[in-house]
Amino acid sequence: MSNSTMRVKAKLAQTNEPQVQLYSNSLSLINKLQYQIAGLKIAFNKIIKTPAASLLTFTILGIALSLPCLLYLFLTNIEKASEYVNRGNNITLYLKVGLADNQAIQLASQIGANRQIEQVNYISPEQGLNQFAKQAGLTNLLENLPNNPLPGVLLVTPKKNFSDPKSLEMLNTQLEKLPQVEQSRLDMFWVKRLTAFTNLAQHITSIVTIFLGLAVILVISNTLRLMVQSCHEEIEVAKLVGATNQFVLRPFFYAGMLYGLFGALFAILFLFFSWIVIEPAVLRFVNAYQSNFIITGFSLGHTLTLLFFGVFLGSISTFISVRSYLFKINP
Repeated sequence: MSNSTMRVKAKLAQTNEPQVQLYSNSLSLINKLQYQIAGLKIAFNKIIKTPAASLLTFTILGIALSLPCLLYLFLTNIEKASEYVNRGNNITLYLKVGLADNQAIQLASQIGANRQIEQVNYISPEQGLNQFAKQAGLTNLLENLPNNPLPGVLLVTPKKNFSDPKSLEMLNTQLEKLPQVEQSRLDMFWVKRLTAFTNLAQHITSIVTIFLGLAVILVISNTLRLMVQSCHEEIEVAKLVGATNQFVLRPFFYAGMLYGLFGALFAILFLFFSWIVIEPAVLRFVNAYQSNFIITGFSLGHTLTLLFFGVFLGSISTFISVRSYLFKINP
């Protein structure tokens, strides 16, 4: 026990006056609000008392909170891009040779009525032969062909909700069994590869988010514990004059929330500058493929969620490390 604490305790022992209860449930709502504001001011003053250390802590927290957000944005855009890739994976149905155009059109209408199908395009044998001749530069050879060897083709585009590999394979098997269909083709190579990569990215994002969230809690907890140790004498004196544990805890609870809030604000700044650097390169990549893909950025909802998450982690840190340690301090 420090000398100042001993002097306060001796002076209280010499008086017959009861110790003052600094906070009571009988206080009015305005007084309670004043106590809350006073605790917030004390917490803020303790933080700005060491600006260099606080700035370093905010930077570390900002980096730890911004990395999961960057991974989340990357994962979101990958999943969005996979939808564009899946849309390009049409099921190609090669019809039997000799099937009349009216029968092929009727079959296309029948397939298009399926709830899993977005649209069906019919390519007649004549259209297919003309396209092949133009692409191969063999237009002159068409006159020497006795008949058209190409079958009619149906290009089946599934709906977005049925564009995953399992649904596409089931739909392909179902369409291949139609009596008018000679053969079906579905290129699942890129779909399976992109789906596997997306699943891997989801697991990595979850693990990194958990680890960095724990890192944020440890950083704030250690900072608050050092703050409590530096205020050990003040806490003893406050308890001697009647301060409750909740009253003493309040400034440190608000300090944890402020550390989480400012850490989230620094993370938003890091994300903003990172986006400025990354966006031009991403746009050049998208334009190179002549795609109308729109990049998903950090929205207002994401920003508010990050701020709430930072304050939440700061609150947890207070109860994990400071609360039990603070209650052990007895004058």
